Amino acid sequence: MAQSAALPGNVDLYLHIRVLVAIILGLSVTRLVSGVAALIQHPGRYPIWSVHLGWVAWALMNVVTFWWWEFRLSFVQHWTFVMYAFICVYASMYYFLSALLFPQDPR
Repeated sequence: MAQSAALPGNVDLYLHIRVLVAIILGLSVTRLVSGVAALIQHPGRYPIWSVHLGWVAWALMNVVTFWWWEFRLSFVQHWTFVMYAFICVYASMYYFLSALLFPQDPR
């Protein structure tokens, strides 16, 4: 079964969702990469554990994979608020995971 391109009326809504998801995922990538950069810049300040770095690599891989998969949302024919909210919450969970892996210094 061949898949058709996005409907013309659906393009504006898809672009809105794509921009919002891109912002959230971009924040996630920024948090992960800046966290790794902080570990490299200050090697004695924080202990470096291989399990933590594995989780960081896994999270970064998942963020990039979800960002790639998100382009397939252009094939959704009918958007509802529930679908929109689900996609936004799902993308936000990646930022939440990034914040858990690299919390801000409470000092």
